[in-house]
Amino acid sequence: MNITSVNIKITKDEMPVVAYCSIVIDDSFSVRKIRIISKNDGFIVSMPSMKNKLGQYTDICHPINQHARKQIETAILNAYKGQLQSEIVE
Repeated sequence: MNITSVNIKITKDEMPVVAYCSIVIDDSFSVRKIRIISKNDGFIVSMPSMKNKLGQYTDICHPINQHARKQIETAILNAYKGQLQSEIVE
């Protein structure tokens, strides 16, 4: 699995959500509405979710193993940090 594209949209007024992103996997499959959430000890990547009839949120799509999750998180967080740095330079 290759993350072939990461698109980051930084938010300003939605704390703790600091950005939304979409990814493309293997130039074939797109996942949108992934959230980057700020926590006291860093950032977490939250996959798209939907509220069920019980009021609980469940992921719409998600990686099914730890290796895939790590690949996705690393690609997203690296892109986010890169975009933050480019905004500081401008």
